[in-house]
Amino acid sequence: MGKVNLNGGSLSTLFNKWVFGACTLLMVFGSFASASANYDPCCDCEMNKFSLYADFIYWQVNPEGTEFARISGISAGATTNLEDDEHGRILSAGCEFQPGFRIGGIFDLGCCDWDAYAQYTFLVERLTNTSTTEFGESGLVPLIFNQGGLADVNLAKADWQSDFNALDFGWGRTFYIHCCYKFRPHFGFKATWQEYKYDVTYERINTTTVTTCDRILRHTDLDGIGLRSGFDASWDFSPCLSVVGGMAFSTLYSDLSTDRTDLRITITDGVPGPATKNLELKECHCVLVPVLELMAGIQFSKELCDCYRAFVLVGYEAQVWYGVGQYIQVQNLSANENNWTWGHENLTFHGLVLRAGVGY
Repeated sequence: MGKVNLNGGSLSTLFNKWVFGACTLLMVFGSFASASANYDPCCDCEMNKFSLYADFIYWQVNPEGTEFARISGISAGATTNLEDDEHGRILSAGCEFQPGFRIGGIFDLGCCDWDAYAQYTFLVERLTNTSTTEFGESGLVPLIFNQGGLADVNLAKADWQSDFNALDFGWGRTFYIHCCYKFRPHFGFKATWQEYKYDVTYERINTTTVTTCDRILRHTDLDGIGLRSGFDASWDFSPCLSVVGGMAFSTLYSDLSTDRTDLRITITDGVPGPATKNLELKECHCVLVPVLELMAGIQFSKELCDCYRAFVLVGYEAQVWYGVGQYIQVQNLSANENNWTWGHENLTFHGLVLRAGVGY
C-alpha cells in the first residue's frame, strides 16, 4: 500500500473546496445586490468616523482526529459476549474552553457609507487527557501505531496545543434598509499563521524496575491568506439596544508543513535511558482551507457628549476551520514499505464574546 493523500487528492474533495471558494465570491456580490435593491437613501443616519473595539473571547476548542487510546469494549472472541456493564471508551484530547482576545477597528471612508476594517484574533489552546492502569492489568490499548508497537499499556497520555493567529481586513458598505435595520456586506482578506502540536505518550511497566516509553511527536505549521466575504446586520429595538449578527466565508491558500517523530525510551529505576528514534517523517504541501464564521449577540450603545458613542456587546461566535488538522498516520511500517497516510480533520471554535468599544 502506498501513500494516500486525503487532502484534496480526490476529485470530490477538490470539487467541494472550489465550490466553497466560489460561494465566498458569490456571497458578497449577492449581498451587495440585495442590499442595493432595498436601500433607503432617505434614512437620516450617520456613521462614526472611527470605531475601535476590543473583545474578550472564551471559546471551546475542539480539534478532531485526536483519538489516541481505547479502554476495553472488545470481547475475548467471536463466541464471547461482553458483560452488560463492560462498556468500552475511546479517549481523545477532548475539548475545553480557553480565553483569548481580539482587537479591531472600522474607518469611515466618507463616501456612500463605505468603510475599511481590520481585526486581529489571538487564542492559545492547551488540552491534556491521561488514562492509567495498574501493573499487570490489561485493557488500555494504543490507537496510534508506533514503530515497536506496544500493545496493552499502563499509561496513555495526549497533549494537544496550538497558537492561533488570524488577521481580517477589507472593506464594507452599510445599507440602511430601514431606520431600524442596517445591513453591511463586506469583502476583503483573511490571513492566518497557526502552529499545532499533538504529542502522545504510551508507557508499559515491564517489571517493577523497567518501563518502556513510546512518544509520538507530531507538529503542524499553517500559514496562509485568502478571500473573505460576508455580512453584518443590526436590528435596533431602541436607540440604545439592538440585536446584531453576521456570517463570513473564507477560502485560504496556505502552505502546510507537518512532521512526525517517534521515540522509544527505556526507563530503569526511574532514570530514562537514551532515546531511540524509530521514525522521522515530514510533509510540505499547499492546501485550500475553507473557513466558516457565525456570530449573534445583543449590543447596548450610548451617546456621550454628543460626539462619542460607547457600546458593549455580549454574543456567541462559532468558527470551523476545515481540514487543518493534518497528522501523519503510520500503519505497520517497515523499512521497505511505505504504508502511511495523513488525514485532514476540522478544528472548531465556539463560545462567548464580550466586546467593548467606542465610536467618534
